[in-house]
Amino acid sequence: MKTKFVIMASALLFSAGSFAQKDQLKAAEKAVKSGDMAGAQNNLAQAEALLANDDDRAQFFYIKGNVYAELAKRGVESSKNYAEALKSYQSLNEVEKKSGKSKYSKQAEAAQLVITNAMKNDAYKDYAAGKYKESSQKYYQLYQLDKTQTDYLFNASSAALNSNDNDLALPLLMELRQINYTGEGTSYIAVSKLTGKEEGFINKESRDNAVKGGTYEKPTDEKNLSKRPGILRSIAIIQMKKGVLNDEVKAIIAEAEAANPTDTSIMLDEAALYYTNKDEETYKKIISKILEKDPSNAQLIFNMGVVSYKNKDFVSAEKFYNRVMELKPDFPSVNFNMAALKLDVSDKLLNQMNQLGNSAADNKKYDELKKQRDAVLAESVAYLEKHLKQDPNDNEAKRSLVSVYNALDMLDKAKALKATIKE
Repeated sequence: MKTKFVIMASALLFSAGSFAQKDQLKAAEKAVKSGDMAGAQNNLAQAEALLANDDDRAQFFYIKGNVYAELAKRGVESSKNYAEALKSYQSLNEVEKKSGKSKYSKQAEAAQLVITNAMKNDAYKDYAAGKYKESSQKYYQLYQLDKTQTDYLFNASSAALNSNDNDLALPLLMELRQINYTGEGTSYIAVSKLTGKEEGFINKESRDNAVKGGTYEKPTDEKNLSKRPGILRSIAIIQMKKGVLNDEVKAIIAEAEAANPTDTSIMLDEAALYYTNKDEETYKKIISKILEKDPSNAQLIFNMGVVSYKNKDFVSAEKFYNRVMELKPDFPSVNFNMAALKLDVSDKLLNQMNQLGNSAADNKKYDELKKQRDAVLAESVAYLEKHLKQDPNDNEAKRSLVSVYNALDMLDKAKALKATIKE
């Protein structure tokens, strides 16, 4: 008899709690309809502790989603509250999927679409206004709410790249690489009758339902090319900008180059990375490969000349500089660099002259070397004069030319030019 009394009491308690919970949910619904958001939140908080079954949980998440959606519509922390609304609706979907029912999830379907589009619009507006970090964060928030929608992650990475915040962009790009995102497929688009603008949909069914519902028109399907080459390229460039050259970076560079076989800019950055890490041999090999693909690239050829000059390979340096002049006679600094090369050759000849003795053979050799040196100095004069026509205020070039004028006994020219040098 005692046991029966306990069971009956428990049943009464359970029943009372269930009724109380239902009352709180009804009160929350009324509060939402009347615009009393604080009251709705208070009732939901009380109801949450009393949830007894899946039907109650479904209703709870539905109303909770509506509360957050309404707060967002009213401009109260819109981005945050839209995200909370979607989380609530997702919880609702999970509960009803488990129970095999769809009473509230059907009602929430339209709200989810409206919220998703509102969040997308907010993210796009930030992007269009140049608020790239904010846009990136909002697109990433959308992605976290539904990780099947990987385009949001791509949009987040694109916005981050435009913000020039590599620390923000790199993890997003690495995640795209990890999930093997390509962006290939079909975009389902329709024009909103409300805004007159094209909007994308999660899938064909959602788009078609929106068109049938009368809020959208002009449905179109667009094929998307793979975005993976660009993703790998961006990862490689960011990693190379850090100046770190290790096995992981090398693997990323190789992957990016394989995905972008016609893009020599990646190889250029790779060459610069090796150059920064003082591996000039690999630098030259990479530049040579690029020149095979782009033999008329004056900047690359000039760079090869600089590396050859630094390695005291004056013959190769002169060859590269001459090629630059053929391709682009007004290329900046090429005449100055050629003059510097000639002056180094003249110094080498002068050292040979100074090491000779006073024999007849040595005197003959001296005259030959002097003749060669004067010819080399005359060449340097021509290059320096050309350079000064391009850059008449280059005092370093003027000082070099004054020295050469003096060495060639062109004293009047030396005096006139020296007077123009501003110390």
